[in-house]
Amino acid sequence: MKSKPVKRFFFVIFLLLLLAGGAWFYVEGLVYVPAGQILVVFDEKEHRVIGQYGEGFVPIYLKLIPGRVSLHQLDSRGALRVSLSAPLPKISELEDQLYSIRCSFSLKYSLVSDKYLITEEIINKEKPHELITSGIEELVKGSFSYSVSSLFSAGFDAEKIALEWPAQRERLFSELTSSLSKSGIELESIEQSSPLVYPTNEIYAGVLVYYDELQSLRRRHGLDNETLKGVLAGESLHLDAYCRKLEKISALIEKNPLLLQYMYIEKLGSNVSVILPASISGYPFGLDRSQNEKKDVLNVTNSNTSSKDEGDAEVSP
Repeated sequence: MKSKPVKRFFFVIFLLLLLAGGAWFYVEGLVYVPAGQILVVFDEKEHRVIGQYGEGFVPIYLKLIPGRVSLHQLDSRGALRVSLSAPLPKISELEDQLYSIRCSFSLKYSLVSDKYLITEEIINKEKPHELITSGIEELVKGSFSYSVSSLFSAGFDAEKIALEWPAQRERLFSELTSSLSKSGIELESIEQSSPLVYPTNEIYAGVLVYYDELQSLRRRHGLDNETLKGVLAGESLHLDAYCRKLEKISALIEKNPLLLQYMYIEKLGSNVSVILPASISGYPFGLDRSQNEKKDVLNVTNSNTSSKDEGDAEVSP
């Protein structure tokens, strides 16, 4: 009889422990996301974002496993000012701001937690909204250029731009709101924060004359460049051929050193009648004897001459 109360006691303790463990597990797994924030759950094992949550309590039970996930919170709201510029027709190559149509927009936006795709690159960046705003800025600039180009359908006309821009701007705002909403960005507000600036018809006409002269100079300069490139290319080919010829001659001389002497003689041509080859001493043959040898030669010659004269004298009557 006493065993039943004991069993019941242990059973109640077990239920209490079970409830306490469940409560602890539930409470520890909950994460509160404040207003204006987005909670991003990143799986460290698979290296990918596995959850994005908005304001409220969010159960993240994987965080109870050490090292399995990391939690990141981002501001869901942001603002930026975008400076916009688009080229005027026919003079798009002129980079000066004076020859463009320009203004600026100011935007306030918020990220939709379950629609905007947050990547690993965003959560690892020190300032995550730099990547977000750069994407928004790129979209706004492209949409502005496309929208403004429709104002030039019949050519540049400053008066037409002044009349049509307000309606065109509202259409642009509507298109931007729709495009950003598809990617999970809600525009809370958008407005033109600086006036639309563009040249008058008179200034634009003067710029066209200047641009035509510039293009003419560029074409002439281009032709001169082509001519110069052709001359340089021909000289380069001639120089390459000459260098190859010298390489062949050098190889032949290395194999036959006497070829260089032959080339030197051939170069002299008809200007040389007699060539005296050099002796071992380095002087032409016959000019390297000593003065005594030369005197002996002269004495022998004189004695021979005298003997011949005496012989002739004896023979004569």
